[in-house]
Amino acid sequence: MKRSRIIVVAVVLLLILGAVAYMVSRKEDKTKTATTTKPTSSKTTNTSNFAPVSTTGLALTATISTPLDGGTTATATLVSDGKGTTQYKADQGGQQVEITYTTDAYYMCTGGQCFKYDISQSGNSGFDPSSYAYTPAQLATYRNTASYKGKKSCPAGTCDTWSVSSGGASSTIFIDTKTKYISQVESTVSGKKSTVTYEYKPVSITIPTNYQSITSTPQ
Repeated sequence: MKRSRIIVVAVVLLLILGAVAYMVSRKEDKTKTATTTKPTSSKTTNTSNFAPVSTTGLALTATISTPLDGGTTATATLVSDGKGTTQYKADQGGQQVEITYTTDAYYMCTGGQCFKYDISQSGNSGFDPSSYAYTPAQLATYRNTASYKGKKSCPAGTCDTWSVSSGGASSTIFIDTKTKYISQVESTVSGKKSTVTYEYKPVSITIPTNYQSITSTPQ
C-alpha cells in the first residue's frame, strides 16, 4: 500500500506542475502588495474604482490553463460550492487525478483508488485551492497597486481590466462590467502566461465514500 501512495503522490505532482506558475505569482503578489505604498491616483489609475466582488461564498468553476515546456498546455478544473467544499480535477496522459477538500479533510483519487487525509496534511497535496480564491482582504491589498488598463473583451462579455505586478510576476484581472465578478485572471511568470477563467453557477461536488484513511503524512 505504501507503493500505491507513492504512485498517487507522484502522479499528482506531475499534474500540479501546470498550475505552479500561477500559484507562485499569487504568492508573490500577496507578499508585494502587503508592503507596497499606495500610488498617487491619476486620471488613468484611480484605485478606488477597483472593486471586484470577492469569490468568498460563491459557487464557481475555475478553468486553469498553463503552458508547459515543449509547447503543450496543462488544463485543470477547480469547482467550489461556496460552502467550504472544493474539488480539483486534471488529466495527465489519460489518467485523471481528483482532489476534494472539505473543512476537515481532503481526498486524493486516481486510478480507481482514493485516500483520505486530515486537512492538517493538505500542504502535502501539492495544490492549494486558496490560490484561486479572492478574499476581501486579498482584494484590498490588490487595490493599493492596481493600474487600470481599460475595457476589453472577456469570457463574461466586456470587462474592466486591472494590472498588478510584483517582482518578476504580473497579473491582469478582468472584471465583468455588469456584475463586478472576476471573469478571468492572466498571470505571467518567466515569460509564460497562465489563464484562469471563472464561471459562477451552482455546482455539485461528490465526496468520495470508498477510500482508505491515511493518518500520517505520505512518505
